[in-house]
Amino acid sequence: MKRKIRTARAYAMALALAATISMTSCQTQDYSTDLTLNNGQEYIQDNSRVKATRSNITATRTVFKKVQAIICDHVNISPGQIQLGSIIRNDLGFDSLDFIEIIMSVEEEFGISIPDEAIDSLITIEDLVVFINTNLSSHPAIFTKLLLILEEQINISKGQVDTYSNLNTDLGMDSLDFFELIIAVEEEYDIQIPDEDLKNIVTVENLVVYIAAQIEQQQPPVDPPVDPPIIDPVPPVDPPITDPDLPADPTDIENWLKETLSMKTGTPTFMLTRSTRLIDDLEMDEVDILDFKLAVESHFGILIFDDRAAMLLTIGDWITYIESRAPGRPLSTVLQ
Repeated sequence: MKRKIRTARAYAMALALAATISMTSCQTQDYSTDLTLNNGQEYIQDNSRVKATRSNITATRTVFKKVQAIICDHVNISPGQIQLGSIIRNDLGFDSLDFIEIIMSVEEEFGISIPDEAIDSLITIEDLVVFINTNLSSHPAIFTKLLLILEEQINISKGQVDTYSNLNTDLGMDSLDFFELIIAVEEEYDIQIPDEDLKNIVTVENLVVYIAAQIEQQQPPVDPPVDPPIIDPVPPVDPPITDPDLPADPTDIENWLKETLSMKTGTPTFMLTRSTRLIDDLEMDEVDILDFKLAVESHFGILIFDDRAAMLLTIGDWITYIESRAPGRPLSTVLQ
């Protein structure tokens, strides 16, 4: 259905422009165009052009004629023997040296480079002509696809199309051919070519450049890369070293002291207070106090001199001293 609609559009548009195109195609005009190649050289198309037909397209083609001239300069052969379908090495009698010299002359003439890996694929004169035109195009990939469309839709072989061929006068396309080509291009690239833009599409390269511009417009805008914010590195902080046996607060210190004294003296913990005296109330002797001191040192990771321990008379004295010496310190701390 879509194809029928587009074909109907082609016929309607063709009828609307038939008069203008017919007048242009029937007149003999000066289509002299200076074409600048990649190496800065220029070549000029034939001055007098008339509407071509499928059978005589090659008579007006510039690249093919230049290839003919290059070959004739290197080997004793007439231009009429050189056709698009001619097999370069077999039909034209080239040896390897002739072929390489012709390739070098083509590179110099058209300002292109033919890599070694591409040379093996140049079997016929048409292969060479297509390779030259593709490399002369501003968008080779689009030009290559357009050659396929022209071959399939309009029955024009690849070797008959120069990059700057005039669609009407050089390729012999009438108004219906032209609109069939436009429709095929729209379907291939999923674009819409407004009728007002058609008058600017005269040559193959005009169409190539137009397609490239439409494809570029379809591309979503790319936001410029944003540099990540610079963040000052934070030095790593070692997690606190904890020990399950070390009291977390003074209350735990007090509870541990009471439980330890209760085990050593047999006095219930509920009877022990901060004011409880180790000697007078719990009747601990020097050996008991020394054993208690060693237990405190081992548990809290501190060193208590004997003369200092003699001054710690009550449970509260021991709690205050331990808090001042080892608050939150692990057992691995060096004894002091």
